Amino acid sequence: MAEWEQYQDVYCTMKEPPGNIYNAITSTLKSFLEDSSLRFLENSWYGYDLCPATWNYIFSLDLLCAQLGWTWTITNIIRKDLWLILNTWLRQARTEQTPFRDVCVAAVFRLLGMPWEVQLSVIYATHDLAPSNPEAALKTLESWRKNSTQPVPPAVIKCITQISFLCHQTKSQNSKKLL
Repeated sequence: MAEWEQYQDVYCTMKEPPGNIYNAITSTLKSFLEDSSLRFLENSWYGYDLCPATWNYIFSLDLLCAQLGWTWTITNIIRKDLWLILNTWLRQARTEQTPFRDVCVAAVFRLLGMPWEVQLSVIYATHDLAPSNPEAALKTLESWRKNSTQPVPPAVIKCITQISFLCHQTKSQNSKKLL
């Protein structure tokens, strides 16, 4: 009992939790992005879902980030790492060797998209990045809209309409180039 009390006294006087949580987050994120075993699983309810190993990464990252708080997480993980993944993925052509696999991007969206407000932010960010790969952006947003359990705001519908128009315009321009 005395050892536990001594440990509690030392732990409570520390300014930071034991171990380096940031290193744990970055190594987990790196492992997640490099894990070639991650895949989608066909699911009768969801259509496709993430495999259990992917969910383990999501829950681990979520718990680790929760230790450092939302402000720290948005500044150091979301802005520096997760947006880079999403931006790179949206910009890559589907025929290119992809630096980030679709399953990893889907997991990033799930990691970001737990609260409704964050989901909406991701939707608007996808809209902003859509000119680099409008077809992928449209497919992503339409899928999200189809699976949304809450009423979709008019602004999201407008985003989807704009990206759809952009896809149509891009196809028209490509058709004219072929003639």
